[in-house]
Amino acid sequence: QLQLFMDGPVDHFITIVRANTAKSDEPLIDAQMVKLTGQDFLEGHTVADIVNAQAHAVPEALAKAKRPVRTIHIPQLDEKAMGALIMHFMLETIISGRMLGVNPFDQPAVELAKVLTRKRLGQV
Repeated sequence: QLQLFMDGPVDHFITIVRANTAKSDEPLIDAQMVKLTGQDFLEGHTVADIVNAQAHAVPEALAKAKRPVRTIHIPQLDEKAMGALIMHFMLETIISGRMLGVNPFDQPAVELAKVLTRKRLGQV
């Protein structure tokens, strides 16, 4: 997907969501595995270190490629943060739709899925 975003048509607005993932008790990547893969830069790091580095590098690369990108940082990954993030995207969709002159509550293309869902639930 990153290949598409970096080198494909500029028709995406990319959002990177990152959260604090480091744990003090997380084990380091096995040194033997590092040597086998030839990826010496991984030695002394955890999987969380790699994910965190990627979460910073990817939006930086996209920005350097002049691709529209934003980063949302979640300090703590928990129910409250996820609820806030979902609410943010719901409000963003409503406001964007209104600004573009689109009714965000009218989705005729998904009506069949709604009808089939109601049918499966016995609410024909």
